[in-house]
Amino acid sequence: MGVYTTRPVLEGLPILRVVHDDDGSWQFLCDTTYDVADLKVVALEAIVKRDPTVNELFQLNYGWHALREAVGEKWQTAEHEIEEEDDTEDIEETE
Repeated sequence: MGVYTTRPVLEGLPILRVVHDDDGSWQFLCDTTYDVADLKVVALEAIVKRDPTVNELFQLNYGWHALREAVGEKWQTAEHEIEEEDDTEDIEETE
């Protein structure tokens, strides 16, 4: 199964946020970058080998995320809130 992660996670930064999206996809993030250029798709097995504690989250509901402050800390779960962009700022007034 393919999952999303970032280049910094693959380079050794800890996984501090796990998102189980509404569409069923998974994200394993370090919370240091949200740059699309850093996005990677890897096998779930590679993530589990890197950090077996993510197995604790296998029953995380769709649309939920888990956070922790550091490796070894307990995962805290909550419903994932998606921030909607406000497009009204991009509209220019014309006369």
